[in-house]
Amino acid sequence: SYIFGDLNASITGYSTKPSLYAAIDWGAGNDGDFTVIIMLDDEGKVTKIERYKDIDAVEQIERLSYLINTTKSLKQVVVEMNSIGRIYYENLRRKININIKQFTTTNQTKRNIIEQLVTAFQTDKIGIPDDEELLRELQHFAAEKTKTGYTYNGADGVHDDYVMALAMVYDLYNKHEKNKGNNLRIV
Repeated sequence: SYIFGDLNASITGYSTKPSLYAAIDWGAGNDGDFTVIIMLDDEGKVTKIERYKDIDAVEQIERLSYLINTTKSLKQVVVEMNSIGRIYYENLRRKININIKQFTTTNQTKRNIIEQLVTAFQTDKIGIPDDEELLRELQHFAAEKTKTGYTYNGADGVHDDYVMALAMVYDLYNKHEKNKGNNLRIV
């Protein structure tokens, strides 16, 4: 069954606040697969989405490194490490001047970030733009019961590039925002 439900309350448009967190889901460039970067502000609202398709790895790294290096407000970037991700990560890491966090997708890690994203939508803790492809992927993202629990994937032949980038960046945002107040000292 589809898991994100009614998204209307979360469609807030693009935030104009500074981009603090970014996530990259790498696309192989075939079969409608996109490389997607999504950025969030300090309130969990999307500030930017860029997508690349049918361009080679060198050009993707050039575009992404330029975007990241010119977004001076960014605190951290998380990138998918599966399949081509490791090679792309190594090339991107050499070209940017910001810390990159690695994310390896397994059934468990995917489940954790997807369920966190579902909760964010249910509790109005995330804001997304009215982006046709993002909405299409969110509306066709499904849970499937297995012997060991659930798996989460795009249904009906719809990819999950945008969903995974959004889930990874929301996870990064959530971890940073939870720790924000932990450095306060009460005297």
